[in-house]
Amino acid sequence: MGVISCLARAACWQLATVLLSEMPQIQAAPDLISYNSAISACEAAGEWENTLALLEALEAAELQPDVICYSGVISACAKGGFWRLTIMLLERLSAQRMHPDLVALNSALGAYKGPRWQMAISTLSSLPTLRLMPDVVSFCTAISCCAEVWPKALQLLTMRSLHARLAQDVFGCLVGGGGSAWAAALEMLADMLGRQVE
Repeated sequence: MGVISCLARAACWQLATVLLSEMPQIQAAPDLISYNSAISACEAAGEWENTLALLEALEAAELQPDVICYSGVISACAKGGFWRLTIMLLERLSAQRMHPDLVALNSALGAYKGPRWQMAISTLSSLPTLRLMPDVVSFCTAISCCAEVWPKALQLLTMRSLHARLAQDVFGCLVGGGGSAWAAALEMLADMLGRQVE
């Protein structure tokens, strides 16, 4: 439904969910696109609980959630810092024989900050086995998860999947990290220049 999509783009989650719930009263059955749009609106507003409720309602309506649906719910839970829910949703996605896309995995990476930094590195390292190429968002998110252990963040620059074209942007994440990381990042830059990474 186009109206719900417009509300999602405007992050009007309350109107999107009300319209979705009232669709049967006007004899319009909500479809997967309607639910995905409402989930997107809730995700944009940080309403992680509502994204989970919409996922349950979608399944109760006997609709099959897709990767887009899961990506929205995973993103909302990750932004809320609910890393256990994030992992559960990724496992549920896999159990339904669907492969997470880069959007879902980049969102999941964000949930692994602080003491869960090893999970971020593990997820980033697993992307090529899923036939996904990490992008700047992948690396920068993983680097921010490793803020407490900067040597590990620096090691991310040596990953084979980091192409030269991404190196400069990812290096910017290191420099922007603050603290004592700038000196190590400067040393890494000198090494990169020595290897003629552009």
